[in-house]
Order: sequence, then structure tokens, then C-alpha cells
Amino acid sequence: MEQILRNMNLAKDQNLTLGGLLLFGENVMRTKPFCLIRAASLKSNGLADDLFIDKRDCTGTLEEQFRSASTFLKNNLRNIQIGNSFNSPGTLEIHEKL
Repeated sequence: MEQILRNMNLAKDQNLTLGGLLLFGENVMRTKPFCLIRAASLKSNGLADDLFIDKRDCTGTLEEQFRSASTFLKNNLRNIQIGNSFNSPGTLEIHEKL
């Protein structure tokens, strides 16, 4: 396993590299507290606006950060009505591609 990690530049000198830490680390914030996604939802699109609706620090491995940031986006995007009927399903204003 160590050789595979070294070959993929995910480990060096028996330590994980930053990429290895972000992919496989158990406590990323303890070692690299700057490796996070900081997300904020503001009331308007203005850069000077400081009225927060929601904010979140997405921490952990790269996968955990991605999932947390995706959840944040889904919770803070508007749902748009796509049909004419009152009961027609809504969809997120930005389409989610999996």
C-alpha cells in the first residue's frame, strides 16, 4: 500500500502528501486547518452585502467537503416551478449533474 501511495504521489517519506491527506486523512483540520471550503449565502448578489442567510465551513476529507458543500448549495438554491400546474414538481435553479 505504501508503494502504491508513493507511486501516485500521495505519500512521501512515510507521510501523506497534501493530496493524500485530503483523500485519506482522518483529521485533516488538525494538520491543515486551511484546507476547507467556506460557503456563504447572501441576501443579494452585491459584493458589499453582509446580510448572511446561511454560512458553513465544509471540513474533512475531500469527499466529505464535497458532500457538505453540495448539501449547502441544495439547501440554499431556489426551486423553480417547471410546469403550469400548481402541483408540478420544482427543480433547482442550477441543474445538478451527477
